[in-house]
Amino acid sequence: MLYVLDQAGQFFKINPDGSNRTPISMLDPGLDNMSFADDGRLYMTNNDEGWVAEILLPSGQPRYLSPGGIIRPQGLVAMEGSNNQDILFEADLFNLRTFNGTNGRQLEQFKGFLIPEGPESLILPQNLSPDGENLVVSSWFSGAVQVWSTVDQSVETISYGFPDVQKIPIDAVRVAGDIYISDLTVGGVVREGTSTPVVALVSSGLASDGDILYAADWGSGNGSTDGIIYAIDISAGTPPEKIAEGLSNPEGLALDQEGRLLVVETGTSSLLRIDLMNGNARTTLAEGLDFDKGSLGAAGPPSFFFDAVAVGPSGDIYVTGGGSNVIYKISQNKVR
Repeated sequence: MLYVLDQAGQFFKINPDGSNRTPISMLDPGLDNMSFADDGRLYMTNNDEGWVAEILLPSGQPRYLSPGGIIRPQGLVAMEGSNNQDILFEADLFNLRTFNGTNGRQLEQFKGFLIPEGPESLILPQNLSPDGENLVVSSWFSGAVQVWSTVDQSVETISYGFPDVQKIPIDAVRVAGDIYISDLTVGGVVREGTSTPVVALVSSGLASDGDILYAADWGSGNGSTDGIIYAIDISAGTPPEKIAEGLSNPEGLALDQEGRLLVVETGTSSLLRIDLMNGNARTTLAEGLDFDKGSLGAAGPPSFFFDAVAVGPSGDIYVTGGGSNVIYKISQNKVR
């Protein structure tokens, strides 16, 4: 008798010849591995949810040894929730999760699909940016960008780049009415419906105040110090302006409530602030953050799994720490 699990969450047993398939239980989607111990006990893991459990037989019900949670925190957006509390939207690769910004409790989650079930399916969420009541979702795993409604979960797929060429979007934001995408394939930041970059760079994070696009160039390699931040006035159509140089692998970008630019500098494990109204003066807001610094080499984007920053309506700052699977919070009253 064979015991079988599948990614949809089905756990069943079946004869080696394929006969007598018998359902045992239905578990969370994302089942990954299982193993029998020498004493006959069965253990199972779930990749999407991050849990490890003993599976009690014959019922097939899990006894959680590690309850799981976020598995790969990447993009972040903070929106206004009830009682003046921030709600966080977190791109967690296989799920889009929401959290209470005050106590960190998970509120909801929405499944992403590597193989879409239909045009309404959410792609595997890896990066996020705010777009009114919507989110702009980017995924180099899925090779796509979508606009996803927080109200009814409907999606709109954004077209850009070269036909029949694999897309590798790292981030995307709306600027002056259009979506702009930072994509490794096109070699920079491109407006939706086009394939010519408005700025050439090694794709990384984006941010916008609605008119000006801020774009990070990740740099030449892990730990390098040739990262750049560009500002591009989309409405005016002026050339890109370098507002910061000498950065070490900048990724997530966000504007705070004072219009200053926050930068996740993964190469130094720091969060920086650039005062755009004061000669682009830099301030280090946090150090020692555990960012994801993995790499697929030439097989994937240099940023690998992205670390992001978001500013809530409360003024609090949130940063993903992919190295420890955490979301950091920096309270407004602690920001100097």
